Amino acid sequence: MHTHSLSPLLAAALLGLPAAHARGQHVSRPPGELVAAYAREAQSPTGDVTANRDVTHILTHHTEYTAAEVNTVLEGLEAVTLSSAPGRSRAKAALLMATPGSSRAAKPLSGIFPRLARVYNGNKDPLVRSSVLAAMGQLVDRRETTAFLERVAKTEPAGGLAGRAVASLVMMGDEGRAALKRLHDSKVVTDPDVRRDLGQIAKNGYRMPS
Repeated sequence: MHTHSLSPLLAAALLGLPAAHARGQHVSRPPGELVAAYAREAQSPTGDVTANRDVTHILTHHTEYTAAEVNTVLEGLEAVTLSSAPGRSRAKAALLMATPGSSRAAKPLSGIFPRLARVYNGNKDPLVRSSVLAAMGQLVDRRETTAFLERVAKTEPAGGLAGRAVASLVMMGDEGRAALKRLHDSKVVTDPDVRRDLGQIAKNGYRMPS
């Protein structure tokens, strides 16, 4: 199956899943000072990006830092997602939060899901919510995450978020495939585009379109 057989929404979601990149050396800046600088940058996203670079480095190379340092950075990002910063900045912070818990990480960190769930439930901005759902597709916390994504796909009305949840489930291995099969078989999804997408995904064995 090819992505062009899916709805434009889901095809775009699958092709646009984020990857984390980080450059630079070990960050020596105190975490509290760093997250404060990141929050200031988030309010003016066209300005200095030094804190963004350092935050990304810490989360990508989280094993090089203490658990307390990583936790401080994650708490700071969560605060930004719930702040008055521009939507794009809050969405970017949500995506960054998933970095240490990603299956792409050299040593994935568990326990990221509850943070992202809080961000989703605490936000009404569709961009931030969509970014959270995209970020969840990378997590190693599969059982909790797939249950959450399945619930979003069932309950969100037509307009995008159900499709993003389904796109993330496609990325989540056996747990994701089981959830997709339940969604397809139960016919409870209300978004007509997503229902059609589930039919196409079912034909591919509930696996990533090729």
